[in-house]
Amino acid sequence: NHKKVNKKEYKEIKKNLIKNGYCVIENFISPGECNYIKNKIIRFIKKNPKHTIVDNEKSDSRIHGAEFICSKIRDYFSSNYLKSIGEEYSNNKLKNLMTMANKTIFRKKNKGSGNGWHRDSINIQYKSILYLNDVNADNGAFQIIENSKSKNEILKFLILNNLDPSKTSFSENLIKKNLKDKKLKLKTLIGKKGTLILVDTSCIHRGS
Repeated sequence: NHKKVNKKEYKEIKKNLIKNGYCVIENFISPGECNYIKNKIIRFIKKNPKHTIVDNEKSDSRIHGAEFICSKIRDYFSSNYLKSIGEEYSNNKLKNLMTMANKTIFRKKNKGSGNGWHRDSINIQYKSILYLNDVNADNGAFQIIENSKSKNEILKFLILNNLDPSKTSFSENLIKKNLKDKKLKLKTLIGKKGTLILVDTSCIHRGS
């Protein structure tokens, strides 16, 4: 993808990342490109089960290093557009670790992609997520607790819930209770295929 960022767009994206912990960009790639990439992923999962990580409920199949599957994913992996936004947000030089591709299937009692509510870290963790299917509230949309990444919010959440500071995974009941008490604000990010999500995953989040 050869999309470039102008200064105004940088400012708006950075503002959303700082304020809420995420930013949504529609039509990052075309529906045709989404279908092409999706078919490559599905074919790889079928042919290479030993290189696919599957959760206990068999609801989430993951490929680490998916940039080696095809050139379209490699373009995404090496996108200067995504890298430059992350560097602007984090005030650091960044290097992409890998691209992870995953296919989710509904199974009863599954905890959602990522194995339920969690933070990746208590420090800045910049990631991009690309929807290859139309995603709605019923088929595994990305969910995030808005602005749950600041040190003050992290500390407040730990103290109010009497949690160990090292804890980064949280039960469904704990999150539900905090949402009910209006201590947290939930956002479910739906979008058409080709929708890009930029996110700081030090926020509490999950795949629904």
